Amino acid sequence: MNGSSSRGGRAASGSVVWRGGAAQTDAPLLVLTRAASRAEAADKLWKSLQVHLDFDAFRQLFRRLEIVEGDLVAPDLGLSAARWADVARRASSVLHIAASLN
Repeated sequence: MNGSSSRGGRAASGSVVWRGGAAQTDAPLLVLTRAASRAEAADKLWKSLQVHLDFDAFRQLFRRLEIVEGDLVAPDLGLSAARWADVARRASSVLHIAASLN
């Protein structure tokens, strides 16, 4: 089953997209983040989604996430050629809900 790809951000609109989109599918979700680890990604995502999800719902959602470590503003999102090809092959949709902040 193909996954969807997104970039987790802090904006309220991004959280609303997450909540609505994630509830519509059981597909795995690939999430581009600058987090250095899955634990850091979990913390960043929880901070942005806790207004919209209780912790149990977040835990269920997080089990479906595959963290893609990259950078929105880097060439090819900061991914290696192999990782880029893997994400491109597996993602059926891309939601851009991020902003480039200094």
